[in-house]
Amino acid sequence: MTDSHRISVIIPVFDRSHRLLDEAIESAMNQTRPADEIIVVDDGSAEPVAGHLAEFYGDAVMTFRQDNAGIGPARNLGLDHATGDLVAFLDSDDVWLPDKTQVQLTALAADPELEAVYGLAEQFYDDETDDEYRTRHPIMQTVIESWTTVGVLMRRSAIDRIGPFAAQSQSVDIDWQARARAVDVRSMMLDRVVYRRRLHYSNMGLTRSDEGNPALLKALRDHLHRQRGET
Repeated sequence: MTDSHRISVIIPVFDRSHRLLDEAIESAMNQTRPADEIIVVDDGSAEPVAGHLAEFYGDAVMTFRQDNAGIGPARNLGLDHATGDLVAFLDSDDVWLPDKTQVQLTALAADPELEAVYGLAEQFYDDETDDEYRTRHPIMQTVIESWTTVGVLMRRSAIDRIGPFAAQSQSVDIDWQARARAVDVRSMMLDRVVYRRRLHYSNMGLTRSDEGNPALLKALRDHLHRQRGET
């Protein structure tokens, strides 16, 4: 299918192994409807990723670096450089299915008033995890609805209406999706898997839950205050 849209993909990364980062990038590159630009934002990794990406991907991947500030500011830096009228986000440890952008673009094209298309996520264990890890972190549901940035293709106009990502370490998506609802971004959930969510030893959603719970509560409180017109 040909179309006039331009798709930007933003991938924040911080101290991620080349193996996982490469799998994420290649899943974005190997789409049936390829992205027009792939932007990797290095959030202050101890070993900068620019050299590796230049060696293996050349001009196919744009790389920017910032001092470590978290995934929210990293996504914001990516948005500063993105030129697409459609934007997708990918975490550096997850992988897209090959037709993710294609099926989401088809849904957007079918309804000009639709602003964001989400999809299901399939959770899986990284091959390097052992039985002890899998026992401590059981997958209760293999396939889940993913109302997160990794599962969406969104019009840039809607992103600009929502505003920048916050700087919280763990509840960035919760805060941002709450604000998307507050400004009535018109969204839909596809009944099909569009990406695979990897569980592994450095998975931030698991290893930093002690930070995530207070941040999550703050994001929900802030959302309720906005609904009530409070400051």
